[in-house]
Amino acid sequence: MIPSKLQPYVALSAQIQCESISRSLAEYEEGMANLYTAISYVWRNPNYSRTILVDGKPLDVMVALYSALRHVRPKDGAARLWKDAICINQSDTDERNKHLRQMGSIYACADHTIIFNSSTAEDELLLDTVRTYNN
Repeated sequence: MIPSKLQPYVALSAQIQCESISRSLAEYEEGMANLYTAISYVWRNPNYSRTILVDGKPLDVMVALYSALRHVRPKDGAARLWKDAICINQSDTDERNKHLRQMGSIYACADHTIIFNSSTAEDELLLDTVRTYNN
């Protein structure tokens, strides 16, 4: 299991950047690692993607995850997050299957879970407006 740090934003439209944190699930289960937030989001059309940076390298993620990251990233300090599309090597079937079997523990070890169900243009406009007025 590899959670990541979601870097804070300077502006809402700024590039989304994450850094990998190499920790095992056992370290979280035993309370040896800092807590993280799990993000659950709706998988919509996988043909629509956006690019984020993970460890300085571009990674295409679905629009729903991009939107979730864009709106949950903090203004100050990094957030520790677990997101399947980023924390699991999606091209490695064995790794994906291993994490699938651990999914219950991954969510159980999270400090909390954010369920994000938004990715339409109208949803984005609403979230942008709320975020602008709350800052």
